[in-house]
Amino acid sequence: MTVRPAAWLNRPGATEWEIATFNSGGTAPVGRWTTPLGAANLVYEVVGLSSGLRILGMDGSVAASNAGDTFGIGSGDFAATPIFAADSTEKNYSAQLRLRDLTGTFGDSGVFEYRFRSVPEPATMVALGLGVIALLRRRRKA
Repeated sequence: MTVRPAAWLNRPGATEWEIATFNSGGTAPVGRWTTPLGAANLVYEVVGLSSGLRILGMDGSVAASNAGDTFGIGSGDFAATPIFAADSTEKNYSAQLRLRDLTGTFGDSGVFEYRFRSVPEPATMVALGLGVIALLRRRRKA
């Protein structure tokens, strides 16, 4: 899921749903996240993170691995997509994040949560499938 400024919803070529979403505010403070973010210094703050889960930067380095860690996403017309890496497969993971403006101008967002299950990559699944086929053939010959 990519995070963008709320104003992105009101861009030329936006769908009716995006424009309706942009104009659907109404809770105080109204317009807090629709003001241009050029002066903001935005970071993700990790509120919670499952054991064995890490968040990677675009270069593949570990950007966050513990609650309380922050990692920058930019300002102005940003687009940030967290990349999650897990230590093992076949496990349920969750991450709770919020947006923070380190300048204090915009305040913090609410907490949002990612929940997912790690699954093996396709090559691993193919190798596993071939192993099962080999075992079945071996049993038939015996």
